[in-house]
Amino acid sequence: MANLVFPIIMVAVISMLYFSAIRPQKRRLFRKVKPEPQPRSEPAPQPISLVPEDLDLGKRLLERIEGEIGGSDAGIRSAIREFSEAVGGVDPWTALREGHVEETNRPWHWLAQCCDLAERMADTGFAPRAFNFCRWWVGLHGQLTLNDHADMWLPQVPLDYRGRIASSAVAALARVPGNDYVIITPREMFMAGTIRTLALTELQTLAREGASLPASARAYLDVPAPLVDQFLLDGLARYGRGCFSDYQRDIESAVEVESDVARRFAHGGRTFVKELAAAAAQAGGWVAVGGERALFNATTDVTEDDAVIQALLEAAVLHLRSRCVAPIAVTGLEWSHWQRHHAGDPWATLGPPPARDSHALTPLAPGETRHVATLSFGPAGNKILVSRAGDEFISINETIFSLDDPYLVRNEVARSADLWDLYASMGAALQAPPVWTAEDFAQFVLCPPMDLRP
Repeated sequence: MANLVFPIIMVAVISMLYFSAIRPQKRRLFRKVKPEPQPRSEPAPQPISLVPEDLDLGKRLLERIEGEIGGSDAGIRSAIREFSEAVGGVDPWTALREGHVEETNRPWHWLAQCCDLAERMADTGFAPRAFNFCRWWVGLHGQLTLNDHADMWLPQVPLDYRGRIASSAVAALARVPGNDYVIITPREMFMAGTIRTLALTELQTLAREGASLPASARAYLDVPAPLVDQFLLDGLARYGRGCFSDYQRDIESAVEVESDVARRFAHGGRTFVKELAAAAAQAGGWVAVGGERALFNATTDVTEDDAVIQALLEAAVLHLRSRCVAPIAVTGLEWSHWQRHHAGDPWATLGPPPARDSHALTPLAPGETRHVATLSFGPAGNKILVSRAGDEFISINETIFSLDDPYLVRNEVARSADLWDLYASMGAALQAPPVWTAEDFAQFVLCPPMDLRP
């Protein structure tokens, strides 16, 4: 029996080798072996070769876009899509399916090379306009969805192209006087100094973010960009006026201005606050109003008792008073400053009241109610009514309860035994002229109209 142990062990070993090594090799003859997946290589981007005529094409495309900015949504979408298609842009969904996603950046590649072409041709106007368009598009980040980018065939600007375009703008404006206007559109104008400052700031921001910048840009990284420049002051003037204007053109930049102030504050801190307050106070006018309100709305290091802030508040309230802005329209901070430093001075210079019985008033019959003024436009615009109850005349304020529940509400304001006296007290109580007045009541409105001229 012992003689059988060794042969049995040998048979077991041979069987194990057979089934673990030889059989699997034979089985591969009868089954399909899938090839190993190969990594998909993305096709190389198509090269871009420009000729001088392409610079003219770029100017026409940018001019179309500049003309649509601030206009209708359909107009700007059409202009952006036209730009992308004209310079070889592709549908991003198609590019994704076909594996050449890099081609979606072709419009920015084209624009950067067009800036290089402009520099070789000594054209100082193209690169600043290209940079301003690029800056505007970057500013829309967060507001556009993937579908928006797909609809216009234009992605966000890659960091390296942002650097190339900004560097070209700085180089183009190196010898252009800072107060020369280099961008004039239907809605805004930019001076050379403003665009150069913005481009320098862009390069320094990109350097901090670790972007790959062209060698020509490195010389600009040590050039200090001012914390406060004319571009910011111009924006603050529009911002200040926009606080009192119903015109979309005046108020559409409010978010952009506050964001710009917040970015500069994050970079310059307390130094920026002091520089902006001093510059805005010196400029006065709507710049002072916009500077004061933007600092308190967009920064966190503003102390009302600081001398520089007091000077800014003084400049702001004096301008608001000179432009006949009603007390009800100023902020609590502005009104507090006025009362603290100008106690006893009247805010508004009212016109003289009409001489009593200088003209006959239209009689009001018992039980009659008459509309004599509307204080503001819109569904919630208060109306002033007068009515007669027996021998008494009553002034009434009529408005809606709320926009969600717009039923009319009437509240009695004052009574008088004399219609002339009632009209006189109503007119003296107004802080701003109504948007509409009846002929009889117009002479009793003593407050001057608000002046929103730049």
